[in-house]
Amino acid sequence: MASATANPGASHRLRLSTGARAPMTRTPRQHGQIPQRRWIKGFSTLLTVSVLLYLTTLAMLHISRVQTLEQKLGANQWRRVVAQDMAESGLAWLQQQLNTRASAAPPCAGAPAGRSLRAHLLQAREDGGWQLRHPTAPWQAACVMTAEGRLQCQCASDTPAELPDAEHAQGGFALRLQALPAQPSVLRVWAVGCNGRTRGCLSFPADGAQAEAPPGQSRQLITQDLALVSSLKVLPAAALLLGQDLHGAQQLTLHNQDPRSPGLLLNATQVLSPADLQLSAASRSVGGTPLPQALRVGDSAQGAQTELLRHHIGMAWERYLKQPGAQVLDCAEDCSAALQAAVDQGQRFVVLPDGAVLSTPLNLGSADAPLLLAARGSLRVQAALTLHGALLVAGNLQWQSAAGGVSDVLGAVLVGGSMRVESPVTVRFDAQALMALHAHEGSFVPVPASWNQLG
Repeated sequence: MASATANPGASHRLRLSTGARAPMTRTPRQHGQIPQRRWIKGFSTLLTVSVLLYLTTLAMLHISRVQTLEQKLGANQWRRVVAQDMAESGLAWLQQQLNTRASAAPPCAGAPAGRSLRAHLLQAREDGGWQLRHPTAPWQAACVMTAEGRLQCQCASDTPAELPDAEHAQGGFALRLQALPAQPSVLRVWAVGCNGRTRGCLSFPADGAQAEAPPGQSRQLITQDLALVSSLKVLPAAALLLGQDLHGAQQLTLHNQDPRSPGLLLNATQVLSPADLQLSAASRSVGGTPLPQALRVGDSAQGAQTELLRHHIGMAWERYLKQPGAQVLDCAEDCSAALQAAVDQGQRFVVLPDGAVLSTPLNLGSADAPLLLAARGSLRVQAALTLHGALLVAGNLQWQSAAGGVSDVLGAVLVGGSMRVESPVTVRFDAQALMALHAHEGSFVPVPASWNQLG
């Protein structure tokens, strides 16, 4: 007992050794030092952001490259489209010029004034069809599209056509016309289009190969064949072809003395009364054929009224009148002045409106240049008319020349309706004039499957 109380420190030390542990001492953290766990977390965040930024940069670079490529492809496509449009516009321009006979204004600088481009480039062959006037010197034309959307053209027959001096040109085309020896009636057109107007782009390679376009420009080369669709597909077999009735035959004189023809004077689709067949005593057929044998009435082969014209023109009447080579006159009633002006300009295929009237004496066409005169509906002739060619009337034809005027037609007359003659009229069958209309008059149209793109 005495020893326990005598040494109280020992018991205290004993309690310390058997009780709670003494708190650990920590070394003080130096200023600015980051714990290891927080450092690892910050590094991971920085690495993730860097990787995302790198991937975003790659994506932006890829998008920028794709956009640049698309812009280049779009610009190239636009240049090709403009060049293609220019080449096709050249084909359409030349087809339009070949289908017009008007010579009021030259279509291109270098073409002779007072003469259509068709008459300047082509001449009729004796066996039918067309041929180039100068086959050894190919004709060329060059046109540019101005900023106002108008064409300025130059043409030449023996040297490449010079480009017109047009400011801010939006593109252009060059043309070359070629005859095909194997197909004399077919013309081949070469058209090169470009979105610019430099000579290096609008030029034809000497060997016919595709030439390279200058930098920054596109070039398209197209060829197409053109052929003539005749305005008179089937030649009439008689001087007068009639769809319905005939009145006043005593004033009508018919001649068909061509030894190459059957000698028919009248070919009617329906039966006519004997009184309507009393032609003028001056009527003559080939070789002295008796008059009754030169008249054919009730010919079912000609068909109805609408089929009479279709048989000879080869298409529907309304479609026939819309041909590119036909000039449709816009005149109220009296069409004498408008018709004379069209013929003076060189037109050889003229269409009169329904109900037209010719009240002034006219002398239309010639042996070398016959005229095809078509009336959309009815027609009244109130003055002396001399016509070299063919007269086609879809409706009724009334002939009543005043003051004893005598009308004379050298070719043939085709009337879908009735014909009333109240003044002297003579129709002389002229196979040469009809053959000229068959071979040389009509509209140039593209030959099917002849379109070819070379570049």
